[in-house]
Amino acid sequence: MDTNVVAVDFRATARARLSSGLRGGGFAVEECSDWNELSRSLERADAICLGELDPAGPNFLEALRRIRSSGCRAPVVLWLPNRTEAMLLDALRAGVADFLKQTDPLADVAAAVGASLSNRLPATCPPTLARGDLSRIVGASSAMSHLRSQLPSLAASDCSVLISGETGTGKDLAAEVIHSSSRRWRGPFVCINCAALPDSLLESELFGYERGAFTGASTSHPGRLEYANRGTVFLDEIGEMSLHAQSKLLRVLEAREIQRLGSNTSLPLDVRIVAASNQNLAGMIAARTFRSDLFFRLSVARLHLPPLRERKQDIPELLSYYVGVLNRRTGNAVAGWTDSVLQTLIDYDWPGNIRELRNLVEAIFIHPPAGPIGESDLPEWFKSETMRGLTTPGGDRERLIGALSSARWNKTKAAAELRWSRMTLYRKMKKYGIAAEQSFQPLCVVSR
Repeated sequence: MDTNVVAVDFRATARARLSSGLRGGGFAVEECSDWNELSRSLERADAICLGELDPAGPNFLEALRRIRSSGCRAPVVLWLPNRTEAMLLDALRAGVADFLKQTDPLADVAAAVGASLSNRLPATCPPTLARGDLSRIVGASSAMSHLRSQLPSLAASDCSVLISGETGTGKDLAAEVIHSSSRRWRGPFVCINCAALPDSLLESELFGYERGAFTGASTSHPGRLEYANRGTVFLDEIGEMSLHAQSKLLRVLEAREIQRLGSNTSLPLDVRIVAASNQNLAGMIAARTFRSDLFFRLSVARLHLPPLRERKQDIPELLSYYVGVLNRRTGNAVAGWTDSVLQTLIDYDWPGNIRELRNLVEAIFIHPPAGPIGESDLPEWFKSETMRGLTTPGGDRERLIGALSSARWNKTKAAAELRWSRMTLYRKMKKYGIAAEQSFQPLCVVSR
């Protein structure tokens, strides 16, 4: 009974049933009814079995993000009433150890928790990487070879690093490798999604607060920067931060100390900063939407990750890697892919980059083939994307004009229709000399 499993469900009856099943599996169980109770139990958790949370609180994906942001590396097993394909994919991407329905036998839940503990990485490492492991930087292209050669020296220093690249190119993975290869590898790796941090919650989330600092602050709570002390903070999508938030962050980075809301005491801050953006920060500085002093504070060292379309020679190795990972995770034995599938994947433009390729392989593993992956095993959404590119007359330019016209020149909607990032859309508008709201004769019909 040395292993402590935290059982979470806001419904008392379901929580009692879950706890009973876990105790029957030989675990010590600590029960939590909501996020506040869970956050106070994270330091003691060897594993977490996450059931339904209060509908007014975070959903399971948000709870997972908060768990990892706190520095807790305990494996998480989901125990939810329903399980759709979309939820399975989201859970896989979030690093969930296993996903069970509440109709499954409780013995299976206990077995899943036991299996997740036996496969767990050391708690001092990031959840996806072993100490100093470069093996997940996949690809033999010159760009990736150069990246692998840069990472050890960047990790050995303690300077701030700015990672640029389109959405889905692996900026978060590069940040984790820098942390796990550094002298701080025993400390926490805390990811802060700047795009999801509203100004109204900025100070309490980043700096924490004392009891009574505001209405509802019934206990003291450390902020994410405090959680990251003696470790690394990864500021993801830093370009999405408001100017107000940027000024608050800059003062902390310059002073290297924080002050909780409601406190007059400053706490020393010993963190390394790694930031990432898919936007042109230099252009944002010129437009006065990003602070130049913060930019230079963050970009002592700089890394750029190329899009997948510029290193298509890496696609076979990436496919082999993800198929191998999912074979080991699911117990399947998918045996590669056919030549026709490989050619289809090499010809594709990959607007979502490596993340899109990984999602494709995960979608295939929902119904894994018995032999090599063939054309019939590709999901319908991917087939429609590749066929649309092949059947649209005139190629990318006309396809782009059609999507922009259809969306009434709303670039966000056009990018979503094309399954491109906004950066890809802007890049192609510039490439083809397409200015905003030009008038064009209809040249093509964009299939839907």
